[in-house]
Amino acid sequence: MPASKFAAAYSEALRRYVRERSEESLEAGHELGRLFLEEGISLLEVAETHMRLLAEVRKEPGGEELALQFLLQTLAALDVATRGFLDETRQHQQQRARADDLAERDAFRTALVDSLQDGFFVADSRSSVVEINAAFASITGYDAEGVPFDWPYPWVPEDGDDSYKLTGRRLLAITHKTGRRVWVAINSHPVRGPHGRTGTYVGTIRDVTADQLARAREKADYLQARDISMTLQRAMLGPVDRPAGFAFRYEPAVSPLEVGGDWYDVVSLSRNRIAVVTGDCVGRGLEAAVVMSQLRSASRALLLQDVRPAAVLEGLDAVAARIPGALCTTVCVSIIDPCTGEMSTSSAGHMPALWAGPNGTFGEIVGGRGVPLAAVPGRRRPDAHLVIPPGATVVWYTDGLVERRGLSIDDGISDLTAMIRTSANRKPDVLADRILSWMRPSVGYDDDIAMVVYRQPPLPLDLDLAATPDSLATIRQDLTTWLRLGGVETAKVSDIVLAVAEAATNAIEHAYRNVDSGRVDIKASVDNHDVVVSIRDAGLWQPPAADSGQRGRGISLIRALTDETDISTNDAGTLVTMRVHGALA
Repeated sequence: MPASKFAAAYSEALRRYVRERSEESLEAGHELGRLFLEEGISLLEVAETHMRLLAEVRKEPGGEELALQFLLQTLAALDVATRGFLDETRQHQQQRARADDLAERDAFRTALVDSLQDGFFVADSRSSVVEINAAFASITGYDAEGVPFDWPYPWVPEDGDDSYKLTGRRLLAITHKTGRRVWVAINSHPVRGPHGRTGTYVGTIRDVTADQLARAREKADYLQARDISMTLQRAMLGPVDRPAGFAFRYEPAVSPLEVGGDWYDVVSLSRNRIAVVTGDCVGRGLEAAVVMSQLRSASRALLLQDVRPAAVLEGLDAVAARIPGALCTTVCVSIIDPCTGEMSTSSAGHMPALWAGPNGTFGEIVGGRGVPLAAVPGRRRPDAHLVIPPGATVVWYTDGLVERRGLSIDDGISDLTAMIRTSANRKPDVLADRILSWMRPSVGYDDDIAMVVYRQPPLPLDLDLAATPDSLATIRQDLTTWLRLGGVETAKVSDIVLAVAEAATNAIEHAYRNVDSGRVDIKASVDNHDVVVSIRDAGLWQPPAADSGQRGRGISLIRALTDETDISTNDAGTLVTMRVHGALA
């Protein structure tokens, strides 16, 4: 084959590989290598043809690297020839006819490979590195005098695995001979023979340590800037002390900002009342966050004046009219008395709060509704009044939670209502996490989300029962139901019920000994995050015996199951008071 035809064939095959990037098009390099050996094409001609095409293929993404792969595949045939991998008869004939020519070509090939800026290597079927160039030696610290390098290679770190074998394409951190860590990019391909893959790999290795260090510095700078940004943004959102029965969640739409235009606030007021505010400014990101922080501060200041929810919104109307970007912000303000469940609420175009009772009842809180802030100046705003059932859950939220592409907002509210109904017995923190997970679109939320979950505590439990063993079943059943209504987790429910049953058993067995009848009184209530239970009898205190054997260990058990236990006795009877910390946290 004339050299011109070979050059044309090489050019066409290389262009095809750069265009298709397939194993089949790469295999053409092997065929061309075989042809240039058989036809006596000058290796210099191959190199010159390749260099002429470089300017063209560099215009394609990754073209230069692909061209190098194709050249290495073409030269692999020569590598096979010079190492005795061809058929024995053909090798004998070729070596006799062109021994000197092959030696010259091998020397030229070695010089060409050594001139590459990237490290070059050949690995055999056992993964042993059998040839390297000068750049490879510089990158790893191990020169050609150590060839072959058997697996595991000396540059593999102690925790290295099979991923460090020089096959395929990967990014690795190796150990230089001097002990320093070097990041390298490996890119290798199998050599194909007449009957398929030979088990030999040829490839390149490139030192990318500088790039990795630069990326690490950029990441560190980004994280530092993000931490500073988050600190400022958390300060903008403001601290919130969480009263018993509440859970809060905030999720911004714009990363790395931690706040946006949505907000929540929970404010303790006089007479043990609690105010809940959720709001949503128009827009998102830092500009909306600035507007949000001003409205949030204003709403808190208005609430501390001890006014009704509608008056808070009327004050915010005046504030919003003076803040650029605050027009048409939606806000909901609710004031709750946890002791009675009474709630007053007013909404400025905000999403309706949802509630679900422990008995399966549910609904939207739709009263007290009006237009967004400052939309109609001077308009009086209404209040709505209702009573939250004992043990019911209320959820306030912003529209980012229920708005999803391709679905109506009513569908989103229906999905949220279903989640609250089926999980209303969960603790507020658990329910809040389940809501975010359940409502999250597959591509993530694309709007800010603020959410407040509240569990109305159950009414105090008051049981006045006959001091008989039959009453113990009633005590266990009623107390369990009451604790679950309060959202107490299952493990603590079991501990509290066991401790109370033990105290009641002591009263039944010992307080009224030698007495025909008596009563035992059980009271349970919520004190902030704690559950407090008292057991009272009107009998005589029986101190535990010094050696009670297997019995008489009830008091020790009670103290082990509770955080605080107080026992007081007098002529009127015995009072056992237990407290479990954080049962409603």
